[in-house]
Amino acid sequence: MITRYLEKINFVPRIAEKVSGEIPRTDLTDEEKQIILKIHESCFYCGVTPSNYYCMDHVIPFNFIFQTEIFNIVPAYPDCNSRKSDRLPTQEIFDKVKPRNKQLGLRQDYTEDWYQKLYDSCVTAYHGNRLYFTDP
Repeated sequence: MITRYLEKINFVPRIAEKVSGEIPRTDLTDEEKQIILKIHESCFYCGVTPSNYYCMDHVIPFNFIFQTEIFNIVPAYPDCNSRKSDRLPTQEIFDKVKPRNKQLGLRQDYTEDWYQKLYDSCVTAYHGNRLYFTDP
């Protein structure tokens, strides 16, 4: 009951599920992956076009939001994905995903302001003093 209340007054997603146990990762559908790869012909972070392999990276770390949604996924060269790990990108990099999201068919409750608020909440409630991920 307390965690449900916290969800109403905080902008930290899925508090109750985080407290109750492990939340399994889900994957994008093949169709969603194809949509992302049509928009991005190279790594979102460094611009390298790998031969035929991308990782799908959570811009705002999965460990904070515990969901895989197309608005928060970008293709990443494996080296970039590994270096980023579960850190947030800088605000400058984060701002680059917002215009991309306008090209996607997103759920009706998605707004840029909401996504920015999610990023800001991650900064204060999760990221701590770790260095931000920057362009290579």
